Amino acid sequence: MAAALHNDHVLSLALALLLATSDAEKFVRAHLADFAAGYLETWAASIDDDALLIPADPAEPLVSREAIVAELHNDFDPAFESGMALEIEPKRIVVRESRDGTAAWTATTMRYKVRFGGATFSFERRNTSLLHKKNDAWSVAVSNDSQGVRPDELVTLKIPRPSDVAPSPSADTRTVVAEFESSLRNPRSIRTTPNAFLVGALSGEELDGAAVAPYLARRLSNARLIPGAIRARIVSGTPYAFVATNAELDVSDGTSSYRLPHRILFIYERVLGRWRLAGGHISLGIPDPDR
Repeated sequence: MAAALHNDHVLSLALALLLATSDAEKFVRAHLADFAAGYLETWAASIDDDALLIPADPAEPLVSREAIVAELHNDFDPAFESGMALEIEPKRIVVRESRDGTAAWTATTMRYKVRFGGATFSFERRNTSLLHKKNDAWSVAVSNDSQGVRPDELVTLKIPRPSDVAPSPSADTRTVVAEFESSLRNPRSIRTTPNAFLVGALSGEELDGAAVAPYLARRLSNARLIPGAIRARIVSGTPYAFVATNAELDVSDGTSSYRLPHRILFIYERVLGRWRLAGGHISLGIPDPDR
């Protein structure tokens, strides 16, 4: 079994390198292949010590590499040891790299296929990550996974309040947090980079370029921060920063509107001394039925 998994992993990595069109995309594909093969320590070696992971489940934001590794081993080791086979197929990878090559952020849509106990099932996930170069290799500063929600599911979904993404921002993040808070008070004031890209809470919601600002002007109207910390970080040596928090937003199924707790991750780029929204991920936390 171990030899077969190793061979499958080698083939996955070779295919990843063949399909990738940029250095950052190669990293994303190889990172997913490591995870699918159960090489959790190898996967975790490419994330920051103080990385933030926002999983699809709203109950478990993880705020350090140590916590992320412990949670992954707890969740996945028993399944892999019992013979679970996991495939992760990237359906779409959007990559935006900084001009100086020090950072990149990615938006990936993935199809998971799980074979376990004689059964096979599949599901889709979306991920947005901010990467930066550390010792000439990519490392993950923040990563947000989510499940897209169909509009017709809104009426029956029971969305709990997401857990806080503490700690509170530090003094050096004051300006980017102020920009974020201003965008919630007056979403029509949001300024984006020309190549901005944002993933929304509903299935298929992907906004590119000039479409991002009008979408947020509508989506963030009447937004209310959920009490709890805003987590923010300027990624040292790069023009990028991120802000993550939870907020109540209105979302519509086309007939009715629902006010639900959302998770928000915004990625900012400093352009001519001002923070501009470069990317983002707005999601509804779907509880894990096995918890």
